[in-house]
Amino acid sequence: MKFDEDNQLQLDIAMVTSKGLHFNGNIYTNATMIKNKWFEQAEREGIWQIPILFWRSNQDSLILFESGSYIIATSVENNLCPSETLEIYQKQLRALKERYFEKKKKH
Repeated sequence: MKFDEDNQLQLDIAMVTSKGLHFNGNIYTNATMIKNKWFEQAEREGIWQIPILFWRSNQDSLILFESGSYIIATSVENNLCPSETLEIYQKQLRALKERYFEKKKKH
């Protein structure tokens, strides 16, 4: 049997920044990171590193460790994506969060 390194989980480090989770030129996010305000914290306190698992053959998603469990982060941007697209995504995400919290305050 031939060992296929591309299909094995790899361990590496990703950077949490104000713009998202950066790894290998891609930006990742998920509901847990948004809920726990990782990106706002990175903007206030600076970037930090976290261990991640990934498949070399498919980097559309990463596996992160959070509070004793595993969570999946999905790629939302890569090097082929224009910066304007990222800015639009981030603006829409902020607007969505604001609407969510306003609605939550009313209830």
